[in-house]
Amino acid sequence: MTDAAWGCDMTREAADVIGVDGKVRVLSRRCSTCLFRRDHPFGADRATEVIAANVAVGALLTCHSTLPYGEHPDFGPAVCAGFWAQHAMSTAAGRMARFLLGVTRIDPPEKSAPEAGKE
Repeated sequence: MTDAAWGCDMTREAADVIGVDGKVRVLSRRCSTCLFRRDHPFGADRATEVIAANVAVGALLTCHSTLPYGEHPDFGPAVCAGFWAQHAMSTAAGRMARFLLGVTRIDPPEKSAPEAGKE
């Protein structure tokens, strides 16, 4: 199943950030809870651990806001904008994306507004 609006195959795994155009989907800016924001909710130790693990294996970091089991399950996986800005060129996957596959910049998913009368 393909979502043409977002350019992604909705049956893909969380780590599969390749869009239907064959390019790597990278967020155009950091999401509201990005690991690269000072006030992110995950804790400094966990953020450092996740970032270091991805860099160590040469992988890009999928934004948690775009994971299929997260708040926006239909959005489709995309690379974290903060990770891309600071670490993409130090990973094999980042260099392949930039120089071979190409990159599609997409806006991060927005938080859903609460329904009227619900809190």
